[in-house]
Amino acid sequence: MSLFLDNDVLAKLASWDLLEDGIQACGFALADVRYLPTAPFWLGLAGKKKCSYPPEVQGRLRAFLAAAQACAEDPAGEDSELHKVDNIDAGEAILLSQAACSTGSFLATGDKRCIRAVANAPACERLVSLLGGRVLCLEQVLLRAIELLGFEAVKKRIVGSNQLAMDTAVRAAFGSGMQADAINACGSLERRVKSLASEAAGMLAPHEYRYGDEPTDP
Repeated sequence: MSLFLDNDVLAKLASWDLLEDGIQACGFALADVRYLPTAPFWLGLAGKKKCSYPPEVQGRLRAFLAAAQACAEDPAGEDSELHKVDNIDAGEAILLSQAACSTGSFLATGDKRCIRAVANAPACERLVSLLGGRVLCLEQVLLRAIELLGFEAVKKRIVGSNQLAMDTAVRAAFGSGMQADAINACGSLERRVKSLASEAAGMLAPHEYRYGDEPTDP
């Protein structure tokens, strides 16, 4: 049983100092995590691309890459044509198909367009069925981290990172900085989860909504 983690979630959680805790909050250890083989190059930690992350973030990323494992390089079996579906790139195709074929495993992704594309593509019907309740969006990971660590601890790390601009949902939730409160910030994250769940054909992991039912953030 593994947690398949896309590059977007990996980079953002590391930047907010929530990578290890976010993984734990999802019920996994670092050794259970599978990342894309391209991740070290995408992050600028290998190859010719210059790494743009501060030294402390680079340290977290390198420690993660050493403890976790790269997944196989190709989509599994009959899902090898996934990347031909609009809004599903080659990396997400790999993670989707391998998570689907790994019993009890989960996929954490920041690519909402990809989730919607899978949910709406007739060619992905089998994949949708296999992934039922096993996909986590970034907002769900953050909400689980808040349950584990407490709101104030997570807020301190996110706001203190000075990296709110990395993600629209996080900027909306924590845009008031250290003045952000749990009801408004968590409510903002939950509304985005609820909106995506309505479009994900049952793939999103179940979530207990605790912070109200307001209109979706723009």
